[in-house]
Amino acid sequence: MKNILLITTGGTIASKETSEGLSPSLSTETFFKNIKSEKNFVFPPDCIPLFNVDSTNITIENWQKIAETVFYNIEKYDGFVITHGTDTMAYTSGALSLMLENINKPVIITGSQLPLEVENSDAPKNLSDAFTVATSNIKGVFIVFNGKIICGDCAKKLYTENFDAFHSINKEYAGKIEKGKAIINEKYTVSSDKPISLNIKMEKNIFVHRITPFDNISNIDNIINSGIKGIVLEGYGMGGIPNIENLNYIPIIEKAIKNNIPVVISTQCIYDGVNLSTYEVGVKAMKTGVLSSKNYTTEYATLRLMYFLGNNKDLKEY
Repeated sequence: MKNILLITTGGTIASKETSEGLSPSLSTETFFKNIKSEKNFVFPPDCIPLFNVDSTNITIENWQKIAETVFYNIEKYDGFVITHGTDTMAYTSGALSLMLENINKPVIITGSQLPLEVENSDAPKNLSDAFTVATSNIKGVFIVFNGKIICGDCAKKLYTENFDAFHSINKEYAGKIEKGKAIINEKYTVSSDKPISLNIKMEKNIFVHRITPFDNISNIDNIINSGIKGIVLEGYGMGGIPNIENLNYIPIIEKAIKNNIPVVISTQCIYDGVNLSTYEVGVKAMKTGVLSSKNYTTEYATLRLMYFLGNNKDLKEY
């Protein structure tokens, strides 16, 4: 029998209606009675109610606490299920993918679009599926949602209400759950030959900006002078950055890089990623020495920059 640790953090899945809207408040016993998966693990599982917040209020410190909880229990358990709100779940999964380097056990994050005790909620299925995947031979950080298994570094929430909330962006799905069984892509069952390490430092002082046709360039210039440590610019299409007279980002980017402030170019598009070498508006930006977010989501591109700066990693490997 496998030993799975349930870590609860709040979110919609743990919420009840209050006079001011939904708020996390459910007990661990409520989670236990809604786990309908095959009990090929010690039941009820050990549970750590780590915190109980709406995921809108999740911070870096919360990510660090989750990562530490997994790391310091890695020898005791065969897998981990983390319940979490959906609004920042992609950020948390991306952060844990970076913080828990070479993780060789399942770290499964799940949640729901409706609270656990609401009729016809998606929560019982997602929770049960998460335990099914946590007892499989998959290795790494994953989101399990609506029957899909998504790598933690490429998940994105696309719907506010639809049960099919999360998609895998620019990367294959790691697997799926069918008829209560986990079907895993074999490449995600291979153990790393390197030991797991915990690296929880993240540089908070990062500015993320979505470029628009009506930007005030002077505002961006002020940000550079504010002591910012890194910038992520969401450009257009393949990473197009405006360079015309009244909307010229090139001098701003050059100034940032001259001041040792790395600039990452991401895209406002969801699929296909960034290729700065295709259009002139990308090539001119590329020549300044910017970093490309490649196929990463903006969430993960930002987290990766925070992680690299926080741990003094070589940005050439970004």
